[in-house]
Amino acid sequence: MTEWHEDRNMFEDNPIVYITGGRIPKEKRNPNLCWYSVRHSDCGFDPAEIEKAVWVNHMFDLATKKPLQFTPETNFFTEHEEEEIWMAEQTSSRLKHSDDAVIA
Repeated sequence: MTEWHEDRNMFEDNPIVYITGGRIPKEKRNPNLCWYSVRHSDCGFDPAEIEKAVWVNHMFDLATKKPLQFTPETNFFTEHEEEEIWMAEQTSSRLKHSDDAVIA
Protein backbone atom coordinates (compact mmCIF):
# COMPACT_ATOMS: atom_id res chain seq x y z
CA MET A 1 0.00 0.00 0.00
CA THR A 2 1.33 3.40 -0.98
CA GLU A 3 1.06 6.13 1.61
CA TRP A 4 0.08 9.46 0.07
CA HIS A 5 1.99 12.64 0.67
CA GLU A 6 2.56 15.84 -1.30
CA ASP A 7 6.02 14.81 -2.50
CA ARG A 8 4.86 11.47 -3.91
CA ASN A 9 5.52 10.89 -7.61
CA MET A 10 4.49 7.40 -8.73
CA PHE A 11 6.03 8.07 -12.16
CA GLU A 12 9.49 9.09 -10.91
CA ASP A 13 10.99 5.59 -11.03
CA ASN A 14 8.38 4.20 -13.40
CA PRO A 15 7.86 6.71 -16.22
CA ILE A 16 4.91 6.84 -18.58
CA VAL A 17 5.94 5.07 -21.80
CA TYR A 18 2.67 5.59 -23.69
CA ILE A 19 -0.19 8.05 -23.36
CA THR A 20 -3.15 8.72 -25.61
CA GLY A 21 -6.39 10.70 -25.47
CA GLY A 22 -8.34 7.69 -26.66
CA ARG A 23 -9.21 4.34 -25.20
CA ILE A 24 -6.92 1.51 -26.23
CA PRO A 25 -8.83 -1.78 -26.59
CA LYS A 26 -7.38 -4.59 -24.46
CA GLU A 27 -6.63 -6.72 -27.52
CA LYS A 28 -4.44 -3.94 -28.97
CA ARG A 29 -2.41 -3.30 -25.81
CA ASN A 30 1.14 -4.56 -25.54
CA PRO A 31 0.81 -7.21 -22.81
CA ASN A 32 4.32 -6.43 -21.52
CA LEU A 33 3.17 -3.00 -20.32
CA CYS A 34 0.94 -2.03 -17.39
CA TRP A 35 -2.16 -0.16 -18.58
CA TYR A 36 -4.25 2.42 -16.73
CA SER A 37 -7.05 4.86 -17.42
CA VAL A 38 -7.22 8.39 -16.07
CA ARG A 39 -10.41 10.15 -15.05
CA HIS A 40 -10.65 13.93 -15.40
CA SER A 41 -11.99 16.24 -12.75
CA ASP A 42 -15.54 17.50 -13.01
CA CYS A 43 -14.30 20.61 -14.83
CA GLY A 44 -12.82 18.30 -17.48
CA PHE A 45 -9.38 19.89 -17.74
CA ASP A 46 -7.31 18.26 -15.01
CA PRO A 47 -6.39 14.60 -14.48
CA ALA A 48 -8.03 13.58 -11.22
CA GLU A 49 -7.78 9.82 -10.62
CA ILE A 50 -6.06 6.75 -12.02
CA GLU A 51 -7.68 3.31 -12.21
CA LYS A 52 -7.22 0.03 -14.06
CA ALA A 53 -10.34 1.00 -16.04
CA VAL A 54 -12.38 4.21 -16.14
CA TRP A 55 -15.85 4.44 -17.67
CA VAL A 56 -17.05 7.85 -16.48
CA ASN A 57 -15.07 11.05 -17.18
CA HIS A 58 -12.39 9.13 -19.14
CA MET A 59 -9.55 11.48 -20.05
CA PHE A 60 -6.89 9.15 -21.48
CA ASP A 61 -5.10 5.81 -21.21
CA LEU A 62 -1.46 5.45 -20.27
CA ALA A 63 1.08 2.65 -19.88
CA THR A 64 4.13 2.09 -17.70
CA LYS A 65 6.71 -0.69 -17.69
CA LYS A 66 6.06 -1.70 -14.06
CA PRO A 67 2.82 -1.73 -12.06
CA LEU A 68 1.94 1.52 -10.30
CA GLN A 69 1.36 1.37 -6.56
CA PHE A 70 -1.92 2.98 -5.52
CA THR A 71 -5.11 2.10 -3.67
CA PRO A 72 -8.65 3.49 -3.95
CA GLU A 73 -7.64 5.92 -1.18
CA THR A 74 -4.48 7.07 -3.00
CA ASN A 75 -5.50 6.95 -6.68
CA PHE A 76 -5.55 10.73 -7.08
CA PHE A 77 -2.61 12.75 -8.41
CA THR A 78 -0.16 14.98 -6.61
CA GLU A 79 1.20 18.09 -8.34
CA HIS A 80 4.38 16.17 -9.24
CA GLU A 81 2.37 13.42 -10.92
CA GLU A 82 0.23 15.91 -12.85
CA GLU A 83 3.45 17.51 -14.14
CA GLU A 84 4.71 14.10 -15.30
CA ILE A 85 1.42 13.52 -17.13
CA TRP A 86 1.55 16.89 -18.89
CA MET A 87 5.20 16.30 -19.86
CA ALA A 88 4.31 12.87 -21.24
CA GLU A 89 1.49 14.39 -23.26
CA GLN A 90 3.89 16.93 -24.75
CA THR A 91 6.13 14.11 -25.99
CA SER A 92 3.30 11.68 -26.79
CA SER A 93 4.17 11.22 -30.48
CA ARG A 94 7.67 10.08 -29.48
CA LEU A 95 6.29 7.84 -26.73
CA LYS A 96 3.77 6.24 -29.06
CA HIS A 97 6.50 5.01 -31.39
CA SER A 98 9.27 4.25 -28.92
CA ASP A 99 7.97 1.19 -27.07
CA ASP A 100 5.55 -0.50 -29.49
CA ALA A 101 2.85 0.02 -26.88
CA VAL A 102 0.00 -0.64 -29.24
CA ILE A 103 -0.06 -3.79 -31.30
CA ALA A 104 -1.21 -2.99 -34.81
